[in-house]
Amino acid sequence: MTLPAFIAWEAVQVANQGGLVVILTKQPRDVLTDLLNNSGQELAHTTRRTNGSEGMEFHSGGQIALVRTADRFRGYSATLAIVPIGTSHDDMMTIRPALSIKGGDIVGYY
Repeated sequence: MTLPAFIAWEAVQVANQGGLVVILTKQPRDVLTDLLNNSGQELAHTTRRTNGSEGMEFHSGGQIALVRTADRFRGYSATLAIVPIGTSHDDMMTIRPALSIKGGDIVGYY
């Protein structure tokens, strides 16, 4: 499952403005590739951590974090959450409190 170009672009725009985007995906490397291909922005660097999570950091201080399970949303204060269509109700209830601001959004993708 790859990330549609318009969602990847929006994620990069939010992060480039200093926001935190958290993406739930079973294929973080594919999504990271989609983000790199659609960013059009100068990145500070991509991050690969030993715990298996990956992401991108921007010069503006924004970040995109890729997580494999909804439980990994805990502890984040996200501006935007991106989840696959069909994510379970229980997972959505785990994700929702991770949004930092009243206007925080959840976006679904196929």
